[in-house]
Amino acid sequence: MPLSPAGVTAAFEICLSLQFDSFRELEHDPARDLRFYLTSLLASLTDESRSRVGGEIRKLLDGGRGSIVQNIGLDPARLREVFSRRLAELEEIAALLLPEDTGSPPKGIPRRSFWDHLRLCEERRLKKSSSELVARRMHDGLAYVDARRIARSRERHPGFHVRPSVARQKGTVEARWETLESHVGFVTAEWGIKADEKRRAKILAELSQELDAMALADEGLPEELRPSVSRRLRGAMAAHMESQGRVGRGGVERDQDPVLRGTAGMHWVLRGRRRRDMGLWSNFDVTPGNDVYLTVDLRLQHLLEHAVDEALEGREGQLAAIAIIDPNTGDVLALASRPSRKDRMAAKRKLPDPAISWSGTGFIGSLAKPLLLAEHLDARRHGRPAGDPMKFDECRGSRPMKPNPDIPFRRRRLRCDHIHGTHVDDCVYSLGESCNYFFFQVGEGLRWEGVRRAYERFGLYREPGKLDAARKRGKPPPASKWFQAHVPGIPAPTYPDPVWQLSDDIQRRSIGYFVEANVLQMVRAYAGIATGRLPELSLVRRRPEHVRSLDLGLHPDDLAIIHDGMLRCTRTGTARKLNLDGVWAKTGTAEISKKRLPNGGIRTTNNAWLAGFVGLAPAKLAFACVVYNTEEGGFGAAVAGPMFRNFLRELRANPKLSKDYL
Repeated sequence: MPLSPAGVTAAFEICLSLQFDSFRELEHDPARDLRFYLTSLLASLTDESRSRVGGEIRKLLDGGRGSIVQNIGLDPARLREVFSRRLAELEEIAALLLPEDTGSPPKGIPRRSFWDHLRLCEERRLKKSSSELVARRMHDGLAYVDARRIARSRERHPGFHVRPSVARQKGTVEARWETLESHVGFVTAEWGIKADEKRRAKILAELSQELDAMALADEGLPEELRPSVSRRLRGAMAAHMESQGRVGRGGVERDQDPVLRGTAGMHWVLRGRRRRDMGLWSNFDVTPGNDVYLTVDLRLQHLLEHAVDEALEGREGQLAAIAIIDPNTGDVLALASRPSRKDRMAAKRKLPDPAISWSGTGFIGSLAKPLLLAEHLDARRHGRPAGDPMKFDECRGSRPMKPNPDIPFRRRRLRCDHIHGTHVDDCVYSLGESCNYFFFQVGEGLRWEGVRRAYERFGLYREPGKLDAARKRGKPPPASKWFQAHVPGIPAPTYPDPVWQLSDDIQRRSIGYFVEANVLQMVRAYAGIATGRLPELSLVRRRPEHVRSLDLGLHPDDLAIIHDGMLRCTRTGTARKLNLDGVWAKTGTAEISKKRLPNGGIRTTNNAWLAGFVGLAPAKLAFACVVYNTEEGGFGAAVAGPMFRNFLRELRANPKLSKDYL
């Protein structure tokens, strides 16, 4: 007889019509097995106990005549009604476990019907010569509501076993997206370290009212026993969290743990002597964790990883990073860094991820110049202290600037890489050619208040006294209009603040020395230059109403001057050899060390930068890339620039991506 609803119904009808003579015709062992299963079936369909039904059958077995069911006083019509209802319940459960209308089967489960699974269990039992059915997994990751429904019907359908567990799943990080491996993080069981104990204590404290309410739900419970019951409920919840809890240990998993985790639930039920659920006193249900989606476009990520490898070929171990964002929303579209996490962990000293932090000195160099120019133009427009470019000293190249007693800041031996002459009064020319002389004097004119404001406007400065005081008190850093201390998706403790080193050298500060930042902080600043609004970065997808940006308060004409200078940089200025058509960018080279060689030469070590944006009104992409500690003293355009140039070339060669982003 086939294993199907029709076949099972036909078998049930045979059981209803089974005669006493049928038992007497069988040998002892088959008759005993038949009596056992018939007793179990009839007891499960009635309110009678199994022992009473079995006793009635044994009593009439020798002298009974006719139908067994009718002889022991059971109503066949009533049995058929209950059986049909139970079979319908079974079909509903089977639909929950193995839905036929889904495009793919549950995780790890072959697509078969419930009855096929039952048949395979029976075949495995026969092969093993076992007297019991062999368990077979039917679903992995059943929703809590559905699992609870099956668990509460275990007396009517005891063949189903529900095993509670907690799952935290994430997509596979393939080799072509290797940088994402460290940013996604990983998940482990929640036990073993102090942070886990504190987290459990905090969650239990938040659930204390619900647990106390459950203890109070039984009105007949004596008052003196209620504290003990509350403690037992807390103990049960703590034990569940320790055995079943999962916690993110790094990256997005750690930062978004409160969103991904959810909350365990509990049921406070009344059971009879046979441990049957007689009623539900109180409960609070599971709160499932929410899914988290990243803003990263894996197609762009793949192109970026390949572009970085191509640009750094032959530079094994070089620290480098590049970030691509949407300048209008702040969504991080791609983020790549080298060395890989595996190589960093294998190094003699533990290296930070260059996309998040820097090793050694992280000076930003001439990437600061557009920020200073924005403040210079805004200060002149609104009457704040600012120098007059028409009165600036001409650029003397490698010859130091002349001392000037009228300048309230001490001038050291300040130089420029090239002689720009009298063009120093042209803002566009000076930015495109990256003239140090011009920006030394811009900083002198702005004075300390203006220089700080220039960095603060783009999120690269926050008053250190208040920050240090807050940290000593163990409180969150003070809020700042422009500063973004936390990027959703990156754990706050691993994301460093921009560093404002102590120095009274206002001229070098004006060309990006004594200021340290990572690629994400710099790409955010350049997104502000592109759009006039400073976006809030995020590695996690947000609802449109949660996307925020701040108006920089810059006049459109002033922004246009900065844009013209950055366009000159890519066309005829310091980035001209990269051939970045349609790109507005600025190179940056910060000398971080100098060493005299035995042959009399000098070897410098630089941070090489390139940052900017693609397209204008509106900008399509913003980017920032850096190669830290270039041992041969390479410049930004020559060392960092190829990473973005290679990426842009591959992006333009892909019609679909080019349409989406360019």
